[in-house]
Amino acid sequence: MAASSDPALLAPPALETRLLARMCAGAYIGEMGHFWREVDPALRSFGFESAPGSVTALGSPPLYEGFVIRCWHIGQPDGPMTAVVVVRGTRTAAEGLANLNALRVRMPGKGRSGCCGMPWAHAGFSGMWRPVAVQIRDELLATGGGRWIFTGCSRGGAMAALAAADAGGGELRDRIGDDAPVPILECVTFCAPRPGGAGLARLLGSSCPDRCERWVVGTDLVPHVPPAILGFHHGGRCRYVKALRPGVEAEDATAVGFAGTVSWWIATGAAPSLGRRPCDDHNIDCLVSWFDSEGKAGRTPWAA
Repeated sequence: MAASSDPALLAPPALETRLLARMCAGAYIGEMGHFWREVDPALRSFGFESAPGSVTALGSPPLYEGFVIRCWHIGQPDGPMTAVVVVRGTRTAAEGLANLNALRVRMPGKGRSGCCGMPWAHAGFSGMWRPVAVQIRDELLATGGGRWIFTGCSRGGAMAALAAADAGGGELRDRIGDDAPVPILECVTFCAPRPGGAGLARLLGSSCPDRCERWVVGTDLVPHVPPAILGFHHGGRCRYVKALRPGVEAEDATAVGFAGTVSWWIATGAAPSLGRRPCDDHNIDCLVSWFDSEGKAGRTPWAA
């Protein structure tokens, strides 16, 4: 496959992170019409456009698992294509129970490093991702090369990480053909739990070398589970926002400690009451509002 170096495939990260967060918020309802109404104006405000026929729902109605949206720069429908895989967060009690299933299952595929030659994933997240895995692959293949972005919030972020690792494992890229450009893979997640073991984290990082980042906010404990002591890991770069307040910068951190977050809970009075602060820090709508307010004030703390 030919190398892809077209600069038109890339957009300013400061704008794009905000757009991906909005997509995650729009996908949470799990309904196609709602998603399109939320995403279409956001795409245009950030210099992209799409069409209703370019959005595919993942899974079965009425509550879709997520969406694949094919978009392009405004006025360039024949130009470089970007496919965004958006996976929604937890909506049902059954999904909540599956989130608690922290057993280990091996990722499918060949020639991958990890336990017994293959990395392992969280059984609950893998079990929810597998039914839509083939559909995601088919949608990406229909896009061809270009750029593939995987995003999601909470459990959707963990499932997006599994999809990105699967796409970068070799087999999907090989099916594109020798004449097509190598797709640029990126993974950006928000408030996501750990999706699997160290082998999966390495595979995710190697699959998305250009951009693989996860966003962690303040007192949110979800990114710290399942515990690292059980062998679970994150992949990629960590962007940590201590509080969703004006002027707060996003910090780089390879790991934001569980103990440090618990201390922050105690310091803010959140631990005894399980009050509003931790819930807001795990709320994608609150993060989107912070992105927007910082952008309107001319600050881009997420751009570095």
